[in-house]
Amino acid sequence: MGDPLTALGAAASVAQFVVIAVRVSTRIKDYCSTASNVPEAFRRLSIQLPLLIEVCSEYGKLPKEEDSKAVDNTLEECTRQIDVLEKMLTKAVPVKSDSGPARALKAVVSIGLEKKVEESTARLETLKTLLLLKIGLMTYAVLRPPASSSTSDTCFCVPSGRLSRFFGRKSVLDRIDQILRPGSRDPKVWMDSLESIQLFIERSGLEYTVDNIESAELVVRTLGFLPLAIDQSAAYIRSKRISSTAFLKHYKDRKSKVMSFVPALSTYKGLKITGSVEEEQPLSVFTTWEMSFHQIWHTVDITEPNAIGHFLTTMAFFSNTDLDLDLFRSFYASDGTKHSWMPAFVDVDSGGWDAYACQDAVTALEQLSLIQYTNQHAHSTDQSNENALDGRISFHPLVRDWIQLRVTPEARRAHCTEALQILHHYIEHKLPSATVDVRRELLSHLDSALSSQSQYFPDWALYCYDSLRHCLESFMRFYLAQGRYKEAEEVCQKILKADETAVGVEQALTLGTRLLLTDVYLQQGRYTAAEEELTYLRASEDSDLSSNVVLGSRLINNLGMLYFRQGRYNEAYTLLEKLLKQQEGLSLADDCSILDTKELLAQVCRDRGEHEQAILLYTSALEGFESLNEHLRKLKCMVNLAHTYRSQAQCHQASGLYEDARVQLERQLGPDHPLTITTNMYHGINDIAMERYGTAETSLRDVVDRSVQVLGPKHPDSLKSMMNLAILLHRRDNTVGAEPLYRTTLDAREATLGFGNPYTLRTAECLVSLLWTQNRCDEAEALAVRVMKAAKPHHSSAGSLDKSRLNLVDSASSLDVEVFAFPGAEALFSQAVARSDATLDIAHRDRIDLYTALSRVYEKQGRQVDAQRMTRLADEGMMRAKATRLSIS
Repeated sequence: MGDPLTALGAAASVAQFVVIAVRVSTRIKDYCSTASNVPEAFRRLSIQLPLLIEVCSEYGKLPKEEDSKAVDNTLEECTRQIDVLEKMLTKAVPVKSDSGPARALKAVVSIGLEKKVEESTARLETLKTLLLLKIGLMTYAVLRPPASSSTSDTCFCVPSGRLSRFFGRKSVLDRIDQILRPGSRDPKVWMDSLESIQLFIERSGLEYTVDNIESAELVVRTLGFLPLAIDQSAAYIRSKRISSTAFLKHYKDRKSKVMSFVPALSTYKGLKITGSVEEEQPLSVFTTWEMSFHQIWHTVDITEPNAIGHFLTTMAFFSNTDLDLDLFRSFYASDGTKHSWMPAFVDVDSGGWDAYACQDAVTALEQLSLIQYTNQHAHSTDQSNENALDGRISFHPLVRDWIQLRVTPEARRAHCTEALQILHHYIEHKLPSATVDVRRELLSHLDSALSSQSQYFPDWALYCYDSLRHCLESFMRFYLAQGRYKEAEEVCQKILKADETAVGVEQALTLGTRLLLTDVYLQQGRYTAAEEELTYLRASEDSDLSSNVVLGSRLINNLGMLYFRQGRYNEAYTLLEKLLKQQEGLSLADDCSILDTKELLAQVCRDRGEHEQAILLYTSALEGFESLNEHLRKLKCMVNLAHTYRSQAQCHQASGLYEDARVQLERQLGPDHPLTITTNMYHGINDIAMERYGTAETSLRDVVDRSVQVLGPKHPDSLKSMMNLAILLHRRDNTVGAEPLYRTTLDAREATLGFGNPYTLRTAECLVSLLWTQNRCDEAEALAVRVMKAAKPHHSSAGSLDKSRLNLVDSASSLDVEVFAFPGAEALFSQAVARSDATLDIAHRDRIDLYTALSRVYEKQGRQVDAQRMTRLADEGMMRAKATRLSIS
């Protein structure tokens, strides 16, 4: 009988937790049901909290034993976590009574708190698992049969107690019985997460602690919830006396050793026949599958067992899910005759791929429980499609590991190389027509194959440089096109290292790889690294790079892109104009390289305020991309053309281009591709200019969330999205929400680009303007002076720093304070006005805002005439913008 005081204390802990948790759950539920674009962490929390409340309430109904203190400690930890969570959510989750500005502020704060909410939610999920396990054991202790009851002699390595409310269900035991019967080798027998965790904890002799539960969950997921694998792993941990966390490293480094380990007193037995004598022998995960593998040579339906074994092994070097057999059929059509095993899948009469033979092989392998096979066309009445008999292969992750490890190192290299060649062929020949889902599957398979290559033969260039180098370059370009910049850089560095060893550092091939690396750096926003590489390449006079027209053009093009993104517009214009003339002289009018140069030069012209020339260049590039069927390049060019119309305050015309590009990019690349994200961002910026503030805020919040997740918080496009969300909030008078976004963007841009960059200057101007509107003039002046002193001319023809304004700031201390008050703000906004006058239409909202900001400074200085002049210009711009909107409507 439990102690009454213990029961009372437990009830109080449960009640305290439930009260707070219900309050938080209600708040989260209301938020998720009324708001749009709710961060994923909050939605996940709205699902987990009711489950945790139910678990705690269930515990309150159980009779309390003296050893239930551990559960009570877990409840106390739950209460602490939920209390911290409630305090965070009070700041971040709006309620119905909040004012509009307050709701907007909380929505901004919620973006910054998402990671902390994810951490708290994960912690609560772990505590929930721990509670369930402990409650299950307590329940079994209450419901277990008397000691005198008869029990089975069979020892099952599953959660003990068939009466447990949470674990050890009879169906699990029946499945274990089935797998251990002679002739039955079904690797698909697995348990659910809670059952697996309890089995692992009990068999490894670990305590039920939060840390052990967390590491146990990682282990059982790695093992695919297979009871035999979990039992072996637990025995390995006991034998080696290591922690469950250390086990994961052991498994990664020595999978074969771990999965072949059998404890001396294993509860899993198989039959070994010696002569006429049957005897039991301990089984491991790998030995059971090895038995199945050898059945390939004794299966009636398999006529070419060696070829089937080769086929199975090669498949294991792809991802373990959704392997489309179309990859193999397509590969055979172009290169299959070079591989000795593929004739087993060839139709004798036609000489083409025999889909029926392939289907027979995979169904036989499925019957041996080595793979899972699904055919999406199985119920289709139309079998005329060449893909009608193709299906998808999936492996249990441990089966995949076992197949890779059972062959020799030389065979692993051969099979992995073959898998990479198959992927290379598919990417080169089938990618243009591939859907978003197919591209994602290819990325998954490529990740797995390259991971195997790095693991099993990192020194690939010693064995197959000639056969793999062109494959890796194709993979690098594929990663880059899909916005996977980190992976693209890793592959490119891998190629570069091999090139330097195989052909030499200064050879054209190696220098071309370094040029590819600058493509990656530019996409990553790593301008310093890109400039170092491009400077080195330009100085390589002894190389063949300068004599190669294509590579030489790409070098100048990348250097122009670098200058453009650094705000060095004059240098970019000079380079690109000269390059374009050279390309036109070589009659490259229909070549993508000249079209890329035209598009980039158009971007430079736009930011120099030369809009008519920019539009002519964009139009010419669009026609060229259309004729070459370069669809993605065409869409990117459409977006850049829309920027030019937006700069001229022709927002309605820009909106149509943005929307058309957005729809096509989402369909072709998906919503999380960097090009789609940036297009949505520019569409949102255009909505701000058209005063569609609600639509713009929804769009920009989604863009901020996606860009931070996909590109990282310090990527230039992520900073640009945060900056424009701040501008939107500022214009809606939500200065509290805008200020932290301005400061975050300014700090990052100052660190990476410096104050000489126009993007950094623009951020500083917006923040100074915001501080000025809040009458924090001294703080605004200090920032303006710091910016103007730190900034250097950024080489653009429009709005470069005026030396007289710099002198004004430097000599401010010696001037009459009454006349020249706030010289830093005056210099900063005067320079900005000069820049906007040269580059933006008078109806552009950015130009109007700068007139207004400078007018406020003049008023503070007592210069009423100058202030009135700026106000008139701002009013003229507003009237022009209004007239434009009325003419469109």
